[in-house]
Amino acid sequence: MSATNAEVALPSAAPALPVPGLDRAPRRWRRLTPKRLVLGGIRAVLKLTLTTIIVVVVTLVAAVTAVATYVFLPLPVNLPEERPQPEAQASTVYALDGTPIGQFKGAESQVSISAKDIPDTVRRAVVAAEDHRFFHHRGVDWQAIVRAAHADWRAGHPVQGASTITQQLIRNLYTGSERTMVRKAREALLAVQAERVYSKREILARYLNTVYLGESTFGVEAASQSYFRKPAKDLTLSEAALLAGVIPAPSIYSPRANPELAERRRQLVLDLLARYRMATPDEVARARAEPPVVHPPPRPETHYPFFLDYLRTYLLNVKGYTAQQVYGGALRIETTLDPHLEDAALASVARLDNPKDPEAAVVAVEPQTGFVRALVGGRNWDASQVNLALGRLGGGSGRQAGSSFKPFVLAKAFESGFTPDKRYRGPSSVQPRGFDKPVHNYGGQSYGSVDLRTATQKSINTVFAQLIADVGVKPTAELALRMGIKGIDLNHKLYGVLAIGTQETSPLEMASAYGVFADHGLRVEPTPVLRILDAKGTTVEDNRQPNGQRVLSEPVADNVTAVLQGVIEKGTGRRADIGRPAAGKTGTSENWENAWFVGYTPTLSTAVWMGYPQANVGMANVHGVDHVVGGSIPSMIWHDFMAEAVKDVPPLPFSEPGVLPSRAQLEAKARIVAEQRLTERAGFDLPPARAAEDLPPGGPLWTPAPRPGAKAPPAPPSTQPTPSSTAARAAPPSDRPEPSPSSSTTTTSPPPSSHPPPGRPLPIPIPGD
Repeated sequence: MSATNAEVALPSAAPALPVPGLDRAPRRWRRLTPKRLVLGGIRAVLKLTLTTIIVVVVTLVAAVTAVATYVFLPLPVNLPEERPQPEAQASTVYALDGTPIGQFKGAESQVSISAKDIPDTVRRAVVAAEDHRFFHHRGVDWQAIVRAAHADWRAGHPVQGASTITQQLIRNLYTGSERTMVRKAREALLAVQAERVYSKREILARYLNTVYLGESTFGVEAASQSYFRKPAKDLTLSEAALLAGVIPAPSIYSPRANPELAERRRQLVLDLLARYRMATPDEVARARAEPPVVHPPPRPETHYPFFLDYLRTYLLNVKGYTAQQVYGGALRIETTLDPHLEDAALASVARLDNPKDPEAAVVAVEPQTGFVRALVGGRNWDASQVNLALGRLGGGSGRQAGSSFKPFVLAKAFESGFTPDKRYRGPSSVQPRGFDKPVHNYGGQSYGSVDLRTATQKSINTVFAQLIADVGVKPTAELALRMGIKGIDLNHKLYGVLAIGTQETSPLEMASAYGVFADHGLRVEPTPVLRILDAKGTTVEDNRQPNGQRVLSEPVADNVTAVLQGVIEKGTGRRADIGRPAAGKTGTSENWENAWFVGYTPTLSTAVWMGYPQANVGMANVHGVDHVVGGSIPSMIWHDFMAEAVKDVPPLPFSEPGVLPSRAQLEAKARIVAEQRLTERAGFDLPPARAAEDLPPGGPLWTPAPRPGAKAPPAPPSTQPTPSSTAARAAPPSDRPEPSPSSSTTTTSPPPSSHPPPGRPLPIPIPGD
């Protein structure tokens, strides 16, 4: 074999195998271009999207399968335990001694009735207004959900709901109204379960027994009794439409609070009844023509209805609690009521036992705390259901205070530097500035020269008319306002007849205001609440540590008390003498239409009012009294109540009054304040602004500065005086007529001018104390 042949016969060399540990040849990398980068990103996004779609589809299929199985297959049904209903959440009221005295419930809580007692008018109205496909879905209305989602998407915010009546029932009974997706999902599942347990008729009946219909009423029976004073089975289609219209927003569509909105909703429900053919055109037409009559809210059932009515007004109107809190919040309301004092107040007005007798009201307030210990607003709550003790607070206007307003004028006089020894003439008639008619004394009596102490004891009108002219009407009104007479409006024209009691007020305001005198010038806002606890025991309101606000100086308050003691000892209020230190004042308005006695001991301030509630009618021939004045029956009622109220309290003397500031001291203090003010303004000062009603017609709105005197220029030397120089010497500047400075008080009557007088004469009450 030749070399050539051998070379040809040899097999080709096999490729080299990789040997561990030996380096590989360098790898060549592709060049990264923008195109390859974009393509790679697209592939990654597509993979992620595909994976997400697969997961979502699988999840949806699983969820739909689970829901379908849950809805359509006969699986076991287990509804959770129902939530406590409103009847178990009524707020309980307790007296000062811890005894329960009432609850805020009655017609305000849930009243259940059977399905057969729910009228067809109510069923049709509620289904038309809330869920017109109620009889066609299985607890959840998918069409409504799609429709609501589309409406919300177009509006950009939620505008339409999709909850069925079944879902609303589940919310009332089980889930509550928390705004979460978890709650909504659970509500939908429970609604499906409920449809498998109860019939449509049963679900609708339970819903109509639990739905909240405003004004603290739960269920159609409670609402029917509250609004229409009739059972639900007697409701007309018009009344049923009104109730159905309230459901979406009971506080907004309340027939009592917002009757116009409620009427619009009623008309809307009638439209829906016609649209869904749930009522004939004739039925709808009759319902439109018969607007329902809504009655006032029912009153709480209690042995002390006047006090609970005041408590309800205080909670809802003064403190701003919601009706749901008061009637459905399971509150523990601890009040300031003393049952013994309340019984004594009821017994004291019971002396007026003739059906034709006037009404009477009694309010007792503890001066140091503001606690209302007793409140009676009439002789018989069941007969009137009007609380005459509250005045404006209860929706009325109050009654004229008569001479019981005079202590406020006296207090202003003491603040202004007057003393009880200040003397005035007491003629039978007087017409000071600010009075368009003369003021007369009771019976036309004249008293000569008397001091303020005697004038108060004998209630001399002509003295107090002069006094308020001296101290100012507006300053007196400001003092009475800060002491608690809240009906005073400082923005309106005030007249001097305020001194003799034309201001309207209430027994509650007067008892609280006189309590300022008893507490040496400190005022505490009156309250019927000691403490309020919620259902969990958390304190909602606590008035056990009251803070008084000083509205009078101690010497002023104590000197008023010293003068008012004489009213009971030897003045017009002798029938109120209870044999221990007490102070007070009688009051009678024009023609004996209102009669008062307001008085106090160091520990209790009590106001008594008598009058006819329908109108200002003179009180004549009442239990042998020719004309009822403050010193007659009101003083006796005050005596009977206070004698019982303080019989177990040791007699306490009033404090010895301090020295009142003199006019010179007040003027010196005013000068110091003015100098400090002038210094702060670097020597520049403006006089205080004047209200237009304080000035005579055409007067300036600023206190006029004194006109500087000017001397006449010397006449040129002349042997014969000219007529003009003679006239100048004959009429010096000091003899020129100067405009008299206007008074700074509103008691000043405008002088005769071209301005027209008031449209009608001012009322001048005929006093009688």
